[in-house]
Amino acid sequence: MGNYVYKVGKKGKYSDKLRIYAHLTPTNKVGQYTILAINLDHRKRAILAIPELNENTLKIYSISTDDILGDKIFLNNKKLTVNNFNELFNSVNFTTLEKNEITINPLSYNFISVH
Repeated sequence: MGNYVYKVGKKGKYSDKLRIYAHLTPTNKVGQYTILAINLDHRKRAILAIPELNENTLKIYSISTDDILGDKIFLNNKKLTVNNFNELFNSVNFTTLEKNEITINPLSYNFISVH
């Protein structure tokens, strides 16, 4: 995440459990930014609506767990281990969204790189 910080807003019934940060991506190219979205709720998913996405491509790295005290961690819903980290990390491809919404799973933090 870069040095330039964007102002973000949130609203909704359970928004108190959601943390959102947005920064200009370190490449400093206009229109490229990174969002960090953290869902602290252990039961409810959150919907992150970003009207500015339009037709931008993005990469989503979602790190989650079933149990905050457990020993399992998932990257984009695939179990993450010491042996498969590089493989899973490098397999994340650019995507576009049909709607300008991203689902943030319970007990997860998500890096969203927008290009």
